[in-house]
Amino acid sequence: MACFIGTSGWYYPHWIERFYPQEILKKDLLAYFSSHFSTVELNNSFYHLPRKENFENWYRKTPRGFVFSVKASRTITHYKRLVDTEESLNLFLERVLYLKEKLGPILYQLPPSLEKDIDLLKHFLFSLPTHLRQTIEFRHSSWLDEEVFTLLQRFNIAYCIISMGNFPVCLRASADFVYIRMHGAVRTISYSERELKEWAGYIKKFLKEGKDVYVYFNNDYQGYAVENAKTLKELLEGR
Repeated sequence: MACFIGTSGWYYPHWIERFYPQEILKKDLLAYFSSHFSTVELNNSFYHLPRKENFENWYRKTPRGFVFSVKASRTITHYKRLVDTEESLNLFLERVLYLKEKLGPILYQLPPSLEKDIDLLKHFLFSLPTHLRQTIEFRHSSWLDEEVFTLLQRFNIAYCIISMGNFPVCLRASADFVYIRMHGAVRTISYSERELKEWAGYIKKFLKEGKDVYVYFNNDYQGYAVENAKTLKELLEGR
């Protein structure tokens, strides 16, 4: 099984000299990033829908086998709150498909104020395409129950496992792949090697169960996400 480890986004000016060479041009950042990692989570798509040309450009600038996971528009998850999303969802999906075979899972992050509503979730899951890998990140703990996990499993939608302060870590696999977001206790703190060894153990277990695993670090401060992603890769490779 495959394990894809990367970061949430690649364009952070404060990564210059910490990860990117000082003289690098903005247009070369993605190519440099993809020479070190096999995947990235696109998160600017949450704030505004990139143009068709953006997706085509990202596709061209990355090597064969590179994978883009894409965060769905907040119009779908935060403004419409999963209601009457057909038009917004179709437009979003139409754009991301320009990534072709490099398109990985699509992430739907729900707002913290949205509590469990099983009928709402069921209706939304029925509207999703069945040929794409998709994952849902819940930010309210009321969603963490067997009824929800059973529904996700029925639709082969991955429960997004999150490592984040003040939110329970729930190591559930509800699809034929696993999606993990590493936010950190706060985004300005790096994971310790001990913590990363623990997560490496969880990931190895999922891999042994025959599931692909996608892991993205979102603690971008001081380039911690890059360093943590590199360390986790090394731990999984036995280095």
